[in-house]
Amino acid sequence: MTKKTFLRIIILITFIKLLLMIFFSSDYQNRLFIPFVKHFVQDFDNPWEYFFKSHGTPEFPYNPLMLYILSFFYLPIKLFHITNRLFVNFFFKIPLLLSDFLILYIFYKIFPKSKPKIILLYFLSPIILYATYVHSQLDIIPTALLFLAVYMLWKDKIYLSSFIFGLALSVKSHIFVALIFILIYVLKKYSLKESVLYALTSLTVFLFFIVPFLFSDGYYIMVLSNPKQQMIYDVFFNIKHYKIYLPIFAVLLLYYRFFSYKKVNFELLESYLAFSFSVFILLILPAPAWYLWMLPYMIIFHIRTSANNKDITNYFHILSFFYLIFYIFFYIPEHNDIIFVNKAVNFKINSNFYRNIAYTFLTSTL
Repeated sequence: MTKKTFLRIIILITFIKLLLMIFFSSDYQNRLFIPFVKHFVQDFDNPWEYFFKSHGTPEFPYNPLMLYILSFFYLPIKLFHITNRLFVNFFFKIPLLLSDFLILYIFYKIFPKSKPKIILLYFLSPIILYATYVHSQLDIIPTALLFLAVYMLWKDKIYLSSFIFGLALSVKSHIFVALIFILIYVLKKYSLKESVLYALTSLTVFLFFIVPFLFSDGYYIMVLSNPKQQMIYDVFFNIKHYKIYLPIFAVLLLYYRFFSYKKVNFELLESYLAFSFSVFILLILPAPAWYLWMLPYMIIFHIRTSANNKDITNYFHILSFFYLIFYIFFYIPEHNDIIFVNKAVNFKINSNFYRNIAYTFLTSTL
C-alpha cells in the first residue's frame, strides 16, 4: 500500500468516525460526564466533592488530569453557549479522536510496512468504533498515553516514558496494573537505579495532579473506591473462612512469571501487558471500554504473528464480532448506552439464556 493510498483510506475512515461521534452518544456522556465537566468549567471548584455532597447524578471515576483534558475541549461549548447536541458531541469527543490518532501514529512508527493490517486491525476496529464513538466512553485517552509511554521505552527514552506514564496514571487508576511490568522491564534491561527513577518520576507526576483532591471525601468515594474498582473483590475462591481474590491472584502470578525471566524484551513486555489487562476482562464483568485497555498490545501480537499464522487475524475478527453481539444486544448497562442525536436506541434482547450464551462466546474467544 502506497503512502498516498494509506492517507486516503485514513481520511475516509476519519470521516466515518466524525459522523459516529457527532450523531451518537450515551447517557454516560450526557448525564454523567458532561454535567461534571460543565460544573468544573463554570465554578472551578472540586466537582467530586460538590456532587458527592449534593447527591447529584453525575459520576466521574477518573483522576484529575482527565477532568482538565475534557474541560479544555469543553470551553468552546461554554464560551459560545452551544446547546445543539451535534456540536456538543463533536467538541466533547475531540480528545477521544486525538487519542485515537495518537495510537494510530504509534502503530505506524512501529510497523511502517504493515499499513493494511494497521487499518484493518486497529483503525477500523469495531471495538474502537463502538466503545469510543457510539458508547462514548473515555478509556481511549489513558490507553493512548500508556501506549505512548511504552513506545518511548521501545525508543530507549526512559525518562520521557516515565513522565508520560505518570500522566496516564493521572487520567485513570487502572494504569497502575502496568507499572510493575514496566519497572521489571527497566530493571532487567537497564539498572535498578533507572527502575527506581522511573517509579519516582511517574508517581511524582501522579501525586502532583491528585494531591489537591486527595483528602476529599467525594474524590475518595467516586474515584479511589469506585464500585467498578471494588469488583476485583467479587470473584474469589473460598478456602474455609478465607478468600483468594482471583483477579489479584492472577496478576500476581503474571508479575512473578515476568520477573522470573533472565532477559526481557519489548515483545515480552507487550504480551504481558495484554495478559494483565485481559485478566480483569476475563474475571470481572467488564464495561465495553475495558477492552480498549488490552487492544493495542493484542494488535501488536496479531501483526507480529500473522505473517506465520494467518488464522490469528480471523480469531481477532471473531472476538470483535462477539463483542458487538454481546454489548449491543445483551449487555445490561446502568444507563442508556446508545443515543442517536437525542433519542435513546435500544436493541436489547431480553433473554437471560441467550445473554449468558453470548457472554460465554465472547469470553471464550478472548
